[in-house]
Amino acid sequence: MKLTRRESGQSLMEFALAFPVIIFLILGLFDLGRAIFFYATLNTAAREATRFAIVLDDSTADKPGEIETKVKEFLWIKELSDNCKLNGTVCDITVTYVYPPPPLPYSNDPYDPTVSVTITYEFEAITPGISLIIGNGGKLPLEVHSTMLLSPYAKPAY
Repeated sequence: MKLTRRESGQSLMEFALAFPVIIFLILGLFDLGRAIFFYATLNTAAREATRFAIVLDDSTADKPGEIETKVKEFLWIKELSDNCKLNGTVCDITVTYVYPPPPLPYSNDPYDPTVSVTITYEFEAITPGISLIIGNGGKLPLEVHSTMLLSPYAKPAY
């Protein structure tokens, strides 16, 4: 006597178990790509705003406001350009000028005033359930920083 077993539902069951995992991985890769794109865009905006800031004249009244405008020019993603502002909550722009004391006349210490532009952004993933993996409510903090020396004619006169 021969026993026959029906296995017609096995492949359907394997597909039903594997499909959600595969979809989750694919959506997670799309989110990772979005995060890298946002980071690259923020990095470009910070670098270009710093380049703009190093040649601003000291007589400029609203330096941080002009730098914020320059940052927004280079944020091609509408979500970023709408949310990025000085002292913002979702996207924060910080501009820092550092003027070290001038060196003594007989000293060889370098006098290098700098300007720094830092942008922090709370990237929110769109993949369902990703907050269980990355925590923080599915938000990933992105921070870019750019520092450059001030140009000679932008240095303050002592």
